[in-house]
Amino acid sequence: LLQPIKSLAKPEHMIAPSKANREQARTFIAGDDLNAGYAQTRGIVIHRALDLLSGKRSLSNVEIHQTLMSEFHQDAEENEIDQWLKQAQQVFDDAQFKMIFSPEASVQCFNELPLLYDNKGQSVYGLIDRLIINGDEILLIDYKTHSQASAETCATLANNFSEQMNLYSLGIQKIWPDHTIKKGVLFTSARKLVWLDE
Repeated sequence: LLQPIKSLAKPEHMIAPSKANREQARTFIAGDDLNAGYAQTRGIVIHRALDLLSGKRSLSNVEIHQTLMSEFHQDAEENEIDQWLKQAQQVFDDAQFKMIFSPEASVQCFNELPLLYDNKGQSVYGLIDRLIINGDEILLIDYKTHSQASAETCATLANNFSEQMNLYSLGIQKIWPDHTIKKGVLFTSARKLVWLDE
């Protein structure tokens, strides 16, 4: 902590992994989210809802709804926010994701974990949606809200995010070098988790 802070690369030399694959992923599913602004708002609201649902402070559905309305009332209608909250709630309640959203009390969990590190002279910046540390294993989870994703297309679509997840993994490995990292992409519409390591 007493060492001087190393200057980071200029913005043009910064890598934002979540943005790097945006175009490739968007074109993968023809006709998905033709209104990019609407799709982006939906994605942000679903991410925020999952953050509130799985946060350290337990909130009621009414409190979560009120929070989302106060934060996004200018960007979306109430019925849309209700619909997106319902999708997030279904993902959160799904028993197959228990190890992500309802792990044992001894497990460390982080939401929207910021990551910034140097990779061969380039700064890599991102926000990790969900990170779970269980013993010497780390689960690195990224949420994707593509409305047209299906159980049949999720595995192929997840491969488009391999580079993003590998960059996140490299950064996390610098923080916890002795841990095994397992990378997963969770598709909220299809309620499907794809492990990229398998």
